[in-house]
Amino acid sequence: MKRKPILLFLALLSPGLVFVFLKFFGKNQFDIPVYHQDSIAAPAYCQVPIQLPYALPDSVSPVREGQVGIVISGDYAKVEMDRLSQEFESTEFVFRHVSENQAWRCVLLLEPPWNTVLVDTRGRIRGYYAIGSREEMDRLMLEMKILMNKY
Repeated sequence: MKRKPILLFLALLSPGLVFVFLKFFGKNQFDIPVYHQDSIAAPAYCQVPIQLPYALPDSVSPVREGQVGIVISGDYAKVEMDRLSQEFESTEFVFRHVSENQAWRCVLLLEPPWNTVLVDTRGRIRGYYAIGSREEMDRLMLEMKILMNKY
């Protein structure tokens, strides 16, 4: 009988101790994968040799120091782009609209259904998105926030 109150006290105390421990000593950290660092499955129509680790060439990379780049292939809804502009300051990211032809799809390594690429400050591809859907737009915004906190 004497052990029941002690066990009950420990059972109620342990979640609180775990919470306090994680609050003071834990760190929430998310990571976005870097694409095409070890291997590349280039589209069949790409005849240009691609070197690893892959990064966008400086001539086509939209990013400058301290910015995150978004490259959009083709014409897509202005509403989504306005939503991004409202969420982030214009100094934090840069858009680049490119035509939807095979040359750009080859440089960006875009495969259907993707039409948008997230690029970090070093020109590395950090994500592919299909901007037509709201879920993909939300994922792009979340990954931009993660990337901006990291750099």
